[in-house]
Amino acid sequence: MRKYIHIISLILFSISLNVKAKTPDIWGYSQFDFNSYDLNKKLSNIEFRRINFFTNSELSSNSRFLTDLEYEHNLDISSDTAVGAIKISEAYLEHSFQPELIIRAGKFLTDFGLYNRIHDAAPSFLPVDAPEMYKKQDFATNGSYSNPQRLFGKYMAGVEFLGTINCDSNSGSQIDYTLGFGFGRWETVKGVYNNKNLSYNARIKYRPSSIEGLQVGTSIFSEESELGLLTKGEQYLTSLGFDVQYEKSNFIFQFEGMFSNFKSEDQTKQTSGVFYCLFGYTFFDKLTPYTVLSTVLKDFDRKNDNRNLAIFGINYNVGKDIFLKAEIQKIDHEYISDSIKGTLYRLSLAIAF
Repeated sequence: MRKYIHIISLILFSISLNVKAKTPDIWGYSQFDFNSYDLNKKLSNIEFRRINFFTNSELSSNSRFLTDLEYEHNLDISSDTAVGAIKISEAYLEHSFQPELIIRAGKFLTDFGLYNRIHDAAPSFLPVDAPEMYKKQDFATNGSYSNPQRLFGKYMAGVEFLGTINCDSNSGSQIDYTLGFGFGRWETVKGVYNNKNLSYNARIKYRPSSIEGLQVGTSIFSEESELGLLTKGEQYLTSLGFDVQYEKSNFIFQFEGMFSNFKSEDQTKQTSGVFYCLFGYTFFDKLTPYTVLSTVLKDFDRKNDNRNLAIFGINYNVGKDIFLKAEIQKIDHEYISDSIKGTLYRLSLAIAF
C-alpha cells in the first residue's frame, strides 16, 4: 500500500509545482475548562485545554495545502507538572478535479461519524466535548484499566477520495462520500506510539431534499495491527457506525451509534459498542439548553457491564465565535482512570478566531 500512497502523493505534488501559491489563510480555535467532581476542591482543576492554528495555502483554484498545529492536554494551570503536548494533527495536499472527486494525500482526521472531523473544534458543537463515542474508552472486561482506546483511529496518514454527488437535476438531494486508506492510529497504544496500523475507512452521508434539515449517514473503519485494544497480537478490528441528524430552525437532534469486533484479553471475539442521542433548542438566537445521553457497551455478552452518562448543559453565544458552556454530568461508572463516580460540574469557554 505504501507504494500506491507515494505514487498518488507524487502526482498531487507535481500538479502543485506548476502554480504560484497565494498568501496563506490562518485561523483556529481554543478552549478553556473548569472541572469539579462532586464540588470537591481536591478534585477540581482549571485547564487551558487546547489551541489549534490552521494554515490553508491556496496553490491554485483547485489545489491547496492545509496544516493543523495543535497544543493540547495536560495544560492544567492548577498543577506545577502540567506541560502539554505539541503535534501536527493534519497536514495534507488536496486537489479538486470536480465537486464529485477530490483527492487528499497526507495526514488527516478519519471521516467517521458526525464529530471526528470536528473532534476538538469546541466552538462548532454544543457540548463541552464531543460525545462518548469519540473518546477513548476502557473496553477491558477483567476489571482492569490498562489500555483505553477508541473503536476507530482518530487519524490516518495516506490517501483519501471524497466528493459530493447531486442526486437530481435541481441539486436538492445530495450524497457525500469518503474513501480513505493508509496508516494509523498516530496515538500511543500500550506505551508505544503506533502509526503503522494498516487502515481503511469509508463514509456516506445522504441529505434528502424532501425533508429539509435531515441527514443520515454510515461509516466503516477497519484496521490490521499488532497492538490491539486489549491484547498484543490482535490482527483485525472492524467498526461500523450509523448516524441520524435533524437540524431545522432552532432545533437539533442527533442519534449515533457504532459496533466493533476485536479480540478480548483471552483472544476470543468481543463485540463492543457506544451510542448516544443529543437534543438541543436555541432561544433568542443565543441560548441553547441541551441534553446528551450516552451508553457504552463494553461487551455485548456482559449486559451488566454497561456504562451510562447523562449530560445537561447550556451553550451561550457570548459574541461572534465566542461560546460559554456549563454542564452537569451524571456518571454511573468509574470515569476513565480517575476512579470517580457521581457528578461532574464543568464550565468551558470555546473561542474561534
